[in-house]
Amino acid sequence: MACTCFPQNPQVKFCNSGLVVKAKVLARKLGNNEFGQEVKYEVNILEDYKNGYGPNLGRRSIYTASNSAACGSYFELNKTYIIAGGIRRGVWTTNLCAFTHRYKSLSKYQRKAFERGIYKRNCGCKIVDCVFSGSECPAQSNNQCIIRSNRNCWYTQNACTKSKYGCDWDTRSCNGQYRPGK
Repeated sequence: MACTCFPQNPQVKFCNSGLVVKAKVLARKLGNNEFGQEVKYEVNILEDYKNGYGPNLGRRSIYTASNSAACGSYFELNKTYIIAGGIRRGVWTTNLCAFTHRYKSLSKYQRKAFERGIYKRNCGCKIVDCVFSGSECPAQSNNQCIIRSNRNCWYTQNACTKSKYGCDWDTRSCNGQYRPGK
């Protein structure tokens, strides 16, 4: 059986993760941890976007499954990534369904959203993705942003942010599909 991940906006993945870091991958080692993860990556944490800056910077271990069929992430050595995942009893883990991308592959907007805390400050806003949902999209409301089409643009060029009118798309960059009033 192969790993299957439901498409989710990077902001949703950020908000649902226990850890989100910018890290350079230093080493890959085989070996189980207490949760059955079979690969340990040694990384140098350059920035911790989720939990602050002090204690998490520097060298850390992040565990994942051994192959993609088991949702294991693969990282190239000496490359820098954004790695999202979880922390359980002090053990850091990630998988293919978490947000794990080479830093250089991110859009300019995504890098800004991580570095300036746009995703972090707006976890109270809900993103509803109706593309391929097979059901009707809900009406726009003050605590959510709706994706009706062009998922790639909404994922790479926008974030759902709080304003005095409620939650709304940060930019008008995705086909003009934004809620007026911002």
